[in-house]
Amino acid sequence: MEKNYTYKESTHPMTGDPMWMVEDISLALGGVSSLVEKFIASHKHDDYTLSIFDTATGNTIEIDCPQGEMPQIAEYIYQLEKGTPLTFVGVNSMSDSYVVGMSITRGRIEFGSYKAEDGKLKKI
Repeated sequence: MEKNYTYKESTHPMTGDPMWMVEDISLALGGVSSLVEKFIASHKHDDYTLSIFDTATGNTIEIDCPQGEMPQIAEYIYQLEKGTPLTFVGVNSMSDSYVVGMSITRGRIEFGSYKAEDGKLKKI
């Protein structure tokens, strides 16, 4: 599993929620999931969902999934969408979610809400 990234701890300017601003991340498989897993372990919230924030458009992909699946789902979307650059991982206490900011460049996944079921993302 690749761990070639650096980040700067920060807080969201409006909410004060914790964020890690990513300064460099390896495009190698496993880099995103490693970072997300480490962030979640440092900022544990049991009933939070996952949000993928498209830094290019400001749209989101909301995913209801078990916390243990969040790192792999973020990695999957990053690889599927060529989501570089990954810009941040954070918490949004207003929506009770972990947020991963990346540039969605390919348009292979639609914005909206999903639920993880049987290892697949199902649009709801």
